[in-house]
Amino acid sequence: MSQLPSHMFSRVLSCLMFVAVGLFFVWRGMAVGLYAQIFLGLSMALLGSFSYFQPPLFNVPLRQLFAAAQSAAIGPARLRTMLSIVAISMFVVSLICGALQV
Repeated sequence: MSQLPSHMFSRVLSCLMFVAVGLFFVWRGMAVGLYAQIFLGLSMALLGSFSYFQPPLFNVPLRQLFAAAQSAAIGPARLRTMLSIVAISMFVVSLICGALQV
């Protein structure tokens, strides 16, 4: 148990919160038939998995935030980068679908 990653409470809480909201949006989008909500839910779920690999840090001074975020991050940097890029692009797609009323 001594090998647990740091900031475990923040990792689990943010991951569960994003995934729960994402699954709700996917379920609601499938029930209503709106692609915008489905893409928004998928992007929220991806942000949840991203927040597990790089948790949000709350009690860190701003000048030390970059160093603290790098030390708290787990997993390869390429995976975290790709998760964030895919999540943001799906969010943009959901905005476009929402604007087109699809």
